[in-house]
Amino acid sequence: MPWTCCSRTTSTPTSRRERFPRPAPTTDPVDRDIADSPHAGPGTDFTQLGQIFAADSNRERKKPFDIRSLLRGAADADHPPLERWVDMHDADSVVVFDAHLGGQPVSLLGIESRPLPRHGTPPVDGPSQWTAGTLFPRSSKKMARAINAASGNRPLVVLANLSGFDGSPESLRGLQLEYGAEIGRAVVNFKGPIVFCVVSRYTVARSWCSPER
Repeated sequence: MPWTCCSRTTSTPTSRRERFPRPAPTTDPVDRDIADSPHAGPGTDFTQLGQIFAADSNRERKKPFDIRSLLRGAADADHPPLERWVDMHDADSVVVFDAHLGGQPVSLLGIESRPLPRHGTPPVDGPSQWTAGTLFPRSSKKMARAINAASGNRPLVVLANLSGFDGSPESLRGLQLEYGAEIGRAVVNFKGPIVFCVVSRYTVARSWCSPER
């Protein structure tokens, strides 16, 4: 769904006295099984979301999958999600949706779980592609921006599949450490509920939650 000011406003109606956007009517059952939801993505073998988590098709949870398919499957089917910052340069590995869960507007965030090609000629001291489950400087900046944008106005739902931060000389030169710290700062200062749902074999995380939450 393309981003427009009108679609952004109509998907999150609120007033000055309301803390969060108003829930939207939905006919999507809260206990819907997403296993039969479609999955598609370059370089992936799955056709349904359930195959990502099935022991017979992905026993060790190491096969690549398309995070957008998973985000769309988790969101309410009768409220098309709105992708934010989709064209942010070199930030392809982080995907941010304005979506609804059970009718409640949320910020839905995930990290791409398949390798992505880089545009142009990469530096010799950097990765040749954006590797799966990895944060790079610009994608770290995008994630911090998404968390800050949701703070105080909607819950944050993270489908966590982070294996780590890229430590190449190119990334360190591109302020990887600083943008990584911005993520931690955004989580600590977040005003509202945060839900982490681990969807990969493992994820790198720590206790960043503020005592006020």
